[in-house]
Amino acid sequence: MAGELQGKGAIVTGGASGIGRATVLALAQAGATVAVLDRDEDGVRATVSLVKQSGANAIAVPMDLAKTTELPFSKLKRSKITNPELCMLIP
Repeated sequence: MAGELQGKGAIVTGGASGIGRATVLALAQAGATVAVLDRDEDGVRATVSLVKQSGANAIAVPMDLAKTTELPFSKLKRSKITNPELCMLIP
């Protein structure tokens, strides 16, 4: 699966642990640039660290989606996550 998502972007909510973290790691291994969203800031940063240790690219976006009405596209744009073709949003 490595490289199948090269040049693609993904946004994963709930990516700080469990199935969300496993999804982030699988997408990154496949070559996607991944934005990791979760309200657990430490967990988000730990997930991003695991991705970067594997040589892939991810950005931490700690936030509580229950307390906002829209995704933080301005932060994603500053991090260049929107430069790859956004191919998926995984809630």
